[in-house]
Amino acid sequence: MSPDAIRRPEDAQLRLRLHTGVAQMDRHHERLIEMFGAAGDVLRAGGEAAALAKIVGELIAYSIYHFDSEEALMKLHGYGAEFPEAMADHIYQHRIFAGKVVGFRDDLKAGRVVDRWNILDFLNSWLLNHIDTTDRRLAQFIRSRETAA
Repeated sequence: MSPDAIRRPEDAQLRLRLHTGVAQMDRHHERLIEMFGAAGDVLRAGGEAAALAKIVGELIAYSIYHFDSEEALMKLHGYGAEFPEAMADHIYQHRIFAGKVVGFRDDLKAGRVVDRWNILDFLNSWLLNHIDTTDRRLAQFIRSRETAA
């Protein structure tokens, strides 16, 4: 993957691609992309592992906040009652992401050799794919519930 693959939220095409129509989710996604962009900046600049570990640590904290928020929206709108398998899969994807990113952080902190571009590729592809499929499906459900109310 190109080091320029992760772009900033001001990229109009990226913003449009990530737009779900649920304001809270959209704000969180923009913040995550900003954080991914910061990680990409450190990688492109050849930054120290400690600097990257710090950014990854911040990403973990924000991701947990975001995932908790999305999961609360699922419960609030009854997503699991109508689509229990989709909700379980969505939550599972969150846990897999968190575990993988914690592993990256731990490797960086321990000074283990890591393929930094692999980290960036994982972050980029996971977020874009997750939003384009799993989050978009959830957002469509939430919007339909809000419209019906």
